[in-house]
Amino acid sequence: MIFIESCLLLQKKLTMPQYSFPEKDAFKARDVLEATFDILPYFKELYVQLDKVRGDEQLEELCFQLGIQDNKLVAVGGEPQKILFSGHRGCGKSIELSRYHHYLDNSERYISIHIDLQQEVEAFKFEPEDLYVLMIAKLIEKLNERGIDFDKRAFDKIAEDWLSEEDVKLELKDTSGFEVTGEGSIGFNFWNFVTLKQGLKDLISGSRTTINTIRTRVKLNSIELIDTFNVELNKVRKELANQGQAQDILFVIDGSERIRREVYEQMFVHDISLIQSTQVSLICAVPINTFYEIVNSAGRDYFKRMTLPMIKITPESKVLLEQIVTNRIDKSIFFDQSALDCMIENSGGCPRQLLLLAQRALVKTRGKKIALSVAELVVHEFGRTLFEELSEKHLNLIRQGDDKGEYLTGEFEVQQMLFSLALLKYNGKIYINPVLKPFVQHE
Repeated sequence: MIFIESCLLLQKKLTMPQYSFPEKDAFKARDVLEATFDILPYFKELYVQLDKVRGDEQLEELCFQLGIQDNKLVAVGGEPQKILFSGHRGCGKSIELSRYHHYLDNSERYISIHIDLQQEVEAFKFEPEDLYVLMIAKLIEKLNERGIDFDKRAFDKIAEDWLSEEDVKLELKDTSGFEVTGEGSIGFNFWNFVTLKQGLKDLISGSRTTINTIRTRVKLNSIELIDTFNVELNKVRKELANQGQAQDILFVIDGSERIRREVYEQMFVHDISLIQSTQVSLICAVPINTFYEIVNSAGRDYFKRMTLPMIKITPESKVLLEQIVTNRIDKSIFFDQSALDCMIENSGGCPRQLLLLAQRALVKTRGKKIALSVAELVVHEFGRTLFEELSEKHLNLIRQGDDKGEYLTGEFEVQQMLFSLALLKYNGKIYINPVLKPFVQHE
């Protein structure tokens, strides 16, 4: 099955635009500098290992939390871990989570189910109850991909209950061509449907009666659903062990930044029973502002916490940050060294901010070599944009904490500035984004 998955990835890569890294074509260079340009799993050659300069042993800490020692899961049957994984927009959360997922997804460790909410659903329409539809669907999909034989009857029964109303059956037939007929095959057909490409996204975005009915049933029967899910998870664990496929089950949930704030508040602050009562280990990526809201709430003790910090600008880190750009596009064609140095210094150690600065500079020059004056202009414009988002209260808080690195993360305005990148979190300290400094000091 691993060979088949590799072939599918290769086939998918071959249908994408073809790049030659470092890219020399100006338009392709523009595209690969996009912050949303996915480098994993298709362009692994662009990945830059940043563990040393982050100043924290993130993967080792994560492995210990998950009961892994010497690359093997030794704490089999231990208490499921609920881990909040956070960091700024653009700090590399998704790339690192993908790397952790691929490491953890191993027969001597876990069967790891990676759920990217931005890929699976329209994130702004996501509701807390949808998480259970996603978890069951992606678990079934993963087990089928691996050719793992397991008892599907309980999952089929859950789907049959969700789809029992006539208006739901009519809507699914009209909107998706999915006909809910035939006792004993309804659930099987439903899970096959939602695991097809776009199936779940179409269900959540288009079939309003269907998804609202499912959400209502999850809310009304959450305890019964969780109990059933937990029983079935244990059955799957036994099958995985018997077939030598994995020692336990792990869900890695990413794609958090476009989810509405109130949804995360509901899931992780106001009603954490859906997540906490589920007997399976979870790594959940959350936006940094929501992370600090959870940390300062009554439910903080239910979660282990990890934060991926920004990278301090040092001679060692400058070399690696430069590689993030020059692995993608040809340095000799597109950059004066002084211009690249300027953008690295003003990136704040945020990979996404660095890529944004580089792309904006490339657009300014229409693909010609970027001089220092262009880099300085782009940095100024980027800082101006951040500054115009600030209120007087934001400015006062920045000026009080500037150079001390001390901000109260319980303050709503501080959480806002962490999310907007006005403030950047490093190991132990929070500092103002360097592109903002001239505006805060001179205004």
